[in-house]
Amino acid sequence: MTCFTNPVQTYAKPPDGGWGWVVICSSLTVRMLTMGVYAHAGVLIVAMQSTMVNNSVGEIVLVTSLYFGFMFFIGPIGIYLNDRYGTRPTMLIGATLSTIGLFLSSFAFNMYYLYISYGAITGTGHGFLLATSLPILSKYFDKHFASATGIACVGTGLGFFIFPPMTQFFVSKYGWRGSFIILSAINANTFACAAVMRPIIVTSQEQEKKNTDRIHYGRFKKILHGLGFQLLCTNHNFALMILGIFAGGISFIILLSLIMPYAVDIGIPELKASFLVTAVGIASLSIRLVQGWVVDRGYIRPICILPIIMLITGIAQLTIASTTMFPVLIVACVFIGACDGIYFPVHYVCLKVMVGVTNYSLANSTTLLVTGVAGVLGSQFGGKIRSNLNTQVHEFAVPIPNCQCESQYESILS
Repeated sequence: MTCFTNPVQTYAKPPDGGWGWVVICSSLTVRMLTMGVYAHAGVLIVAMQSTMVNNSVGEIVLVTSLYFGFMFFIGPIGIYLNDRYGTRPTMLIGATLSTIGLFLSSFAFNMYYLYISYGAITGTGHGFLLATSLPILSKYFDKHFASATGIACVGTGLGFFIFPPMTQFFVSKYGWRGSFIILSAINANTFACAAVMRPIIVTSQEQEKKNTDRIHYGRFKKILHGLGFQLLCTNHNFALMILGIFAGGISFIILLSLIMPYAVDIGIPELKASFLVTAVGIASLSIRLVQGWVVDRGYIRPICILPIIMLITGIAQLTIASTTMFPVLIVACVFIGACDGIYFPVHYVCLKVMVGVTNYSLANSTTLLVTGVAGVLGSQFGGKIRSNLNTQVHEFAVPIPNCQCESQYESILS
């Protein structure tokens, strides 16, 4: 209860430690749970395909697409509530919605039910949690902000590492309905994460915010500024970075959603295929443990890292699309995970440098919204591509004649 009753502490500048380390652990846990729930999307898609045979791949993929879209579309609203009412109340709303949404998903009787329970309710709850988990770090950390962000973003790698095989185990033992109930109970830990988000006042940041508030906007411009869109017009570097985030987001979401169904289609066992996403998580987790320390010491400018990372990611994704060998798929996923482990923490550091501490939460909300658009488009494009490929395979498949040489045909095909 002391988390709720302690008075708000005031600092002349960010303390760079103290209770901030507890806040980092909370942010890490929130990102592990939210992104972990999305990382197991491929496992649930395969499981639901076997029970909802009347639904196409695109209709099933739309469940996770809506979840991802709501999770990021709600970002500007989450940031607005965070700035107006504080991090803790906004996170409590997100914890309540996401826990209820996952529990209700276990009672789904058709895809439209899941569109609402999992896509809309759970996605909205996780959107509030995700939007508020990082901006508070800018109040607690300045000198070690890159390290703090890198540690918090380790949660994403942990989610990718833990949740796919864990969910696959739950599905095989309890079915996808039982898995939703268990995931709902796990998600309830976000209530504890919200409780430790202790607010503080940093006088230097408050003064900078007051200077910004003196600028008068019209009603429409004031709304755009409150949601962060004004930065797109006034900061060209930020606008260019948003374009890169949009392009990279589409390809990355296609990978996370469909890498496991793709692996199953080419004959890899389901449990083995789930470790492809886990490989992304292991590599991402390993890199994030050290990248913040390197960036804080100024060995290389963060803005120079981003284009190199995006190029390597694109090459690895092309490799996945052109091979059916499991070892090659694992290596490509490791490269993608390593790039992800560097990209996301560095991207948040670049945001702070580009727009400043005062506009950091606004820039973060715009980034979340653009990522949500990329997520919805990426999932749908991936689903349509996979459906079209399956259709072509069935159309052009030639049955092997039943003759005396059947064993020879089988040996050649194997």
